[in-house]
Amino acid sequence: MFSDKPEPSGFYISFVIIFIILMVLIPIFTIGLFEQSVFINILLLLPFFIPLLIFIALIHAAYNTTYTINNNILEMKCGFVIKGKIEIDRITDIKNSRFNIRMLGISYGEKGYCNRFTDGLILNTIKGKIYLSPSDNERFKYELDLK
Repeated sequence: MFSDKPEPSGFYISFVIIFIILMVLIPIFTIGLFEQSVFINILLLLPFFIPLLIFIALIHAAYNTTYTINNNILEMKCGFVIKGKIEIDRITDIKNSRFNIRMLGISYGEKGYCNRFTDGLILNTIKGKIYLSPSDNERFKYELDLK
């Protein structure tokens, strides 16, 4: 069994924090400047708490990303939100990636389990691509080839 828990990049965390400031905190403070009733201010603030929860989940996922290779299965977990499994036999090709296009989440034919924008791996499978950001790319490829 091989397990990898990569550290998130400072740029990724900074990127998420900047979005929190721009999309959540600045609107909250500007709404608070208007002299309205407390009830109206609370109603105006409610839509901003949904992006805040999403950004908190992204930061949690960045610090809790793990990749585990066990019994010919690669398990990928990013926080409590994003999880995935794939049989290693279904991986057709492994490539190094300078820039990860898909960070976290799923789109058509692509899945992302990354906590860094750079220095990752692209696993080509029968169904599509999987983007990963292990601690050591060469060691991770070696462990995948062993299975």
